[in-house]
Amino acid sequence: MTRRPDLFQRPYAAVRIATLAAAATAAAAIAIGGTNPPAMAAALIAVVAVSLLIGQTASRRRRRQAVRLRCRTRAMARRRRTPVTVPVRRAEWADEARRRLLTAVSHDLRQPMQALRLYLEFLDSRLTDPAQRGALGGALSAQAAGEEVLRHYLDIATLETDIVDPVPGIVPIDGIIAEIVGECRPLAMAKRLELRWVPCHVSVTSDPGLLRPMLRHLTVNAIRFTERGRVLIGCRRRGGHLRVEVWDTGIGIAESDLPHVFEDFYQIGNSECDRRKGLGLGLAVVARTARLLDHDIAVASRLNRGSVFALTLPLAGSAAARNAA
Repeated sequence: MTRRPDLFQRPYAAVRIATLAAAATAAAAIAIGGTNPPAMAAALIAVVAVSLLIGQTASRRRRRQAVRLRCRTRAMARRRRTPVTVPVRRAEWADEARRRLLTAVSHDLRQPMQALRLYLEFLDSRLTDPAQRGALGGALSAQAAGEEVLRHYLDIATLETDIVDPVPGIVPIDGIIAEIVGECRPLAMAKRLELRWVPCHVSVTSDPGLLRPMLRHLTVNAIRFTERGRVLIGCRRRGGHLRVEVWDTGIGIAESDLPHVFEDFYQIGNSECDRRKGLGLGLAVVARTARLLDHDIAVASRLNRGSVFALTLPLAGSAAARNAA
């Protein structure tokens, strides 16, 4: 196919044709009129008039094209923004709604559970009938199990929604361990277990409000799964880190179960699904908190011999501690 000359291509084909026609008209008028001034003036006026008309037509066309281009550009920008910003905003709104819900639930559910515990403890100090005290003991156990499950659910939900913002600081580790040992000693004495700890005399960099419940849960867990022997808490230096270890002489963990101990709802030694033994969420909360603080947690165990859970923390003043802060 023979291509037409560019002269007659859109969008300015009509303008070019009109220009040629005006020029031809002027040339004919000049040729006819010769040196006749009126004829030459008429020809020049025709050329100027046609040129002005062509210029106005081209200008209007360019303005219309510019308007269409701006409209297309804005439409494309809207199409590009809509798939990105709308879902992001919806996700932000949903995130904020979850935060408000968790805040309200944490307060509105914890408070009645604590009040219930106080009422049951009051009854425990007043009831003397053996049958009534037996029923009260069951109620206290159920209340404690329910409160623990609620606390773990709320802890996991809080960690998953990034509501917790760690505030690292310099923490004397002996102070935290001493508090935990004092709190857990009655549990160990009730089972006739020896609970010991070896002072470390060092400080670490961590969030004390998050570190304390982690170590407390590891200690309570060790007491819960130990029937005889002892629970020992100690520390080891590892370069710029401190490894806090909780040892026990309990039932131990089978090698096949070790990779799963930090998973949600994973329990060992609770085949009867007794809710008084928890839901298998405590170690999952500890693992999530350790990830949030950028602390390493590990476990080693031998079945029927005992277990050790270790939490590795940066020593205060070390390079690792400065990077964590």
